[in-house]
Amino acid sequence: MVDHIEPDADPIRESQDRFVAFGELFADALQNAGLDAVMAPLPAEYCYGDHSVHGIHPTRPTSG
Repeated sequence: MVDHIEPDADPIRESQDRFVAFGELFADALQNAGLDAVMAPLPAEYCYGDHSVHGIHPTRPTSG
């Protein structure tokens, strides 16, 4: 898990845009490092959501 903290007078405003921007940033960084990374929810993850960034294992199925 990675947290990004900065002051904001209205932290709720545009929060979804920030989630997307940081998710794409981390997925791109992992892809540039040679990993097959995506931003998508994982079934049964601790904090389920569309902005989870994770790698895809090349020999394991992607769904349960």
